[in-house]
Amino acid sequence: MTWPGLRSDDGIERNAYWRVFYCLGELIPFWWTKQETGFAGPSYRRLTGAEIKHLCLQPLLAYAEDLAGLCGMNWFSTEICLSDGDEPSRYQSPGPDGRMRPLVAIDYVNAQCDVDVQSRCPGSPPDALIRHVAERFAEAALVRKNTLPFGAAVLPSHNRAA
Repeated sequence: MTWPGLRSDDGIERNAYWRVFYCLGELIPFWWTKQETGFAGPSYRRLTGAEIKHLCLQPLLAYAEDLAGLCGMNWFSTEICLSDGDEPSRYQSPGPDGRMRPLVAIDYVNAQCDVDVQSRCPGSPPDALIRHVAERFAEAALVRKNTLPFGAAVLPSHNRAA
């Protein structure tokens, strides 16, 4: 499968290939490549709102959001590309020539996201993403903890008096 190049806001033509993280209802899209010249591993560059608008990439986000609805997961990543082929897809965006092309999920739902408290290798997601996701999980845990029934978080059920 091949994909066209699109000019990003920094003036660089990038492969129309993205890795989108889905975290507790939030979509976090990155331009993604398995390896760039002079770089030892995958490369992540955050896809900006302006790029989404002027490159007409709203269907990219709709695709990732629909994958979340289908799988019912609150945390995963997916890789989606704008194909040069003729694959059937309800999600389409224009290529560099203006012709509508299919958006295709390459790595449908990756439930084992490569994240750690700190990125430890060149191909890891950016530290800013890791911190953001950790904060989202901590916020969700706090909300969950504060909504448990009274006493449920205090003692395990086998230690409670009858």
